[in-house]
Order: sequence, then C-alpha cells, then structure tokens
Amino acid sequence: MPELTLERAEPGRYVLGGLGTLRSGRRSTEIEAGGTAWKLRRGFGKTIKASDTVSGAREARYVPGGRLRMRGIYLGTIELGDRELDWRADHYMGEHFTVRESGYVLAKFDAGTDARPVGVALFGLEHLEALPLLFCCHIVKCVVDMTMEAGSPGAPVEPR
Repeated sequence: MPELTLERAEPGRYVLGGLGTLRSGRRSTEIEAGGTAWKLRRGFGKTIKASDTVSGAREARYVPGGRLRMRGIYLGTIELGDRELDWRADHYMGEHFTVRESGYVLAKFDAGTDARPVGVALFGLEHLEALPLLFCCHIVKCVVDMTMEAGSPGAPVEPR
C-alpha cells in the first residue's frame, strides 16, 4: 500500500510527495496539483468548498455530519461531482481518519506534527485523485492546527 506524508516546505506551504502542494492562509487555503489550483474556503455551517482558481467553479465540497457537528471535521461527506466520499474520525476527537467510497476504504490519514502534519496510507486498487487527497490532507491539518493552538499535553504522534 502506498504511503505519503504531507511535509512543510516553508512556513505556510506543504508538499505531498510529488503529487501537489497545500498553501495555508489566514482566510483560505490553496491546493495545487498537475497545473491546476483550487481555493478552499469555509462556508455556512462549517462546510468547506474547493473552487477552481481560474473558472471559480466549485469542484468539491466537504459537508460536516453527525448530531453535534463538533468542530465540523470529525464526521462528514466529501462531494466530488457525482461521487460521495465518507469521512470519519476513527474515534471521537481522534487523530486517525478514514475515507471510504461505497463502503470501501480508500485511504487512512494520521495527524502528526506541524512539520509533518499528515501521514496518508492509500488502500486497494482504488485511488484518490489529487483534489480529494489534498482536500483530506487539509481537513487533517486543521486538526493538527487546533491541537497546537489548544496546547494539548504531549507531543502529537509522528505520521507513519
């Protein structure tokens, strides 16, 4: 199973292997892969929208789920056109996440440190394209950022 790590290249800019980059800003985040760039912005109800930076067309959307919608990143759906990916923390307030499509595990994500905020393990013959993969990395990085802001005791677990 292929494994990737999102690594900090410079402050605010992260690289996921040779696949693409994630650039964090105050109000938005931009991801880029294969010459295409998408801007991620939080919308109403903690949704996160990914729009093509050239055309402005919405390409993907994360919709939080669950009864309490705790911080909006532990349970939800990633919509990619006709596709729906199921996003879940492995346990409440977790650092390990799984993305599935039609019940099949596509990838597992582990929260890490600021220098290496996300570890990714890809499963099976199915794969995630650059947009959903980097989109998921952004969601996990939000968890890492919240943990660092809260100053939770103990060092975060280093990704695999």
